[in-house]
Amino acid sequence: MSDDRNDLRYEVYTDGGADGNPGKGGYGVLIIDRKTGERMEYKQGYVKTTNNRMELSGAIRALEELSNTDGKILLRSDSQYVIKGITEWIKKWQVNNWKNSKKEPVENSDLWKKLNSLKEGMNIEFEWIKGHGGNPGNERCDDLSHEAREGDLIEDEGYVFIELKKLDYKLTVCKLISTEDINLNKDFYFIGRTDEEISLVCRTEDTPPITSEREDGWRGFRIQGVLDFSLIGILSEISGVLANNKIGIFAVSTYNTDYILVKEENFDRALNVLAQAGYKIV
Repeated sequence: MSDDRNDLRYEVYTDGGADGNPGKGGYGVLIIDRKTGERMEYKQGYVKTTNNRMELSGAIRALEELSNTDGKILLRSDSQYVIKGITEWIKKWQVNNWKNSKKEPVENSDLWKKLNSLKEGMNIEFEWIKGHGGNPGNERCDDLSHEAREGDLIEDEGYVFIELKKLDYKLTVCKLISTEDINLNKDFYFIGRTDEEISLVCRTEDTPPITSEREDGWRGFRIQGVLDFSLIGILSEISGVLANNKIGIFAVSTYNTDYILVKEENFDRALNVLAQAGYKIV
């Protein structure tokens, strides 16, 4: 486990993950004081978070514990995201006002800023190691991160916690022959037009007669709140959870939020699956 660097004082291993990603998560930290031989272990579990946030949180916890030391530190992680992020990518993010190469806000910027601030003034080196490659330090942190998920869980305050509101009515998806006599005063009307069709999603009882095709038997839920365009991947995360449980969806997006529809026979199962994945159903 030990590194042969003669000037090294602290040998550090970190690991983290989340079941379901997002889902219940945790991190593990092992710090070895090469001067005294002392081994220090830390772990923490969270109600709902992501793999990357846990990998970062582990590194942050390690540096917090070593914040009053002046010895040389070697931090090893099996996360390329953490190692490349803190040694390469973060310099460009700072220059670009915390925007990535796609000009989008950097994910987990709250944690990146904290990690970057902690390492300032430290004599520290970051090194990637292969996960599950037989390194005892890495293996121990993997065990700690899993133990943490079964312990006392706290909220990840930086994770965007999403509520899903059930819609208490049945929905229909249909094709329209024309838009004549469409009543836009209805409270749930989504009209889309392409070069091939005009489509409508509405309450079943509000379906107009001017349809060429229709499919009844849909139920839905709304992602609560006004979505920030900087929040990345919310819809894909939810659809991924449902796809993993073989539940198909039909999604409708507006300027403010997203609606997800599933067939009525899968509706209760979909809500149960999402609740188990950490989403709050209201």
